[in-house]
Amino acid sequence: MIKIENLSYYYETKKVLNQLSFDIKTGEKVVLLGNNGSGKSTLLRILAGLYFGEGTYLYKEQLLSKKSITKSFRKEVGILFQNPDTMLFNPTVYDEIAFGLREFDMSDIDDRVKAMAEKFQLNTYLQSSPLKLSGGEKQKVMLCAILALEPEFLLLDEPTANMDPKTTGLFVDLLSEMSITTLISTHNISIAYELGDKALVLNENHQLIFDGAIDTLMADKNRLIEGNLLHIHKHKHKDFHHSHYHMHNF
Repeated sequence: MIKIENLSYYYETKKVLNQLSFDIKTGEKVVLLGNNGSGKSTLLRILAGLYFGEGTYLYKEQLLSKKSITKSFRKEVGILFQNPDTMLFNPTVYDEIAFGLREFDMSDIDDRVKAMAEKFQLNTYLQSSPLKLSGGEKQKVMLCAILALEPEFLLLDEPTANMDPKTTGLFVDLLSEMSITTLISTHNISIAYELGDKALVLNENHQLIFDGAIDTLMADKNRLIEGNLLHIHKHKHKDFHHSHYHMHNF
């Protein structure tokens, strides 16, 4: 479905993605890992057709560019930003979920909105302002709005960052039930196994240093260290001090 070759991106003169090459097959669930500033969010925006860098981006074997973006692409590729407030602008939760459905002239809008709200346990908020909801609830509203369009490729930027453990569990369960190609960036490496089977890892030099099975990544200490996913910390146990590697949930 996705093929990236020699992709680089600059903010003014600063390179934030450095010669990335990888592919994502239809139906794959992929986790994007790396420290803050490694370029994860930028990469997701490029794949959503919001930014355009140097290199080649093929979507369904078609070269993607500013001129080739179609309405069909916008419907098929959905992106959820890390901060849901940047995406909310409708007066009610109902209107937020229905907005895209109306834009694409889809049928049974009312049924679709209510079905998605029920799946994400948002029924009681349909007539509420989305701006008054908690961070995790806002994330769920925007995810509902995206999934209501039945996308084929889903891009999620730190989707569990504002979710409590219960909501995170609900999200992971729902995601596992969906047969959608997904690329999810996360700092929470402990749920990486539950979010996907394949991992892409960016290092602090904005390079892709790993592209493969999550099991293989977890067994590669050097790659985890290079990707800033494994760190040394000092610990104190009563009067005993020692240091060892830790893998953290951020």
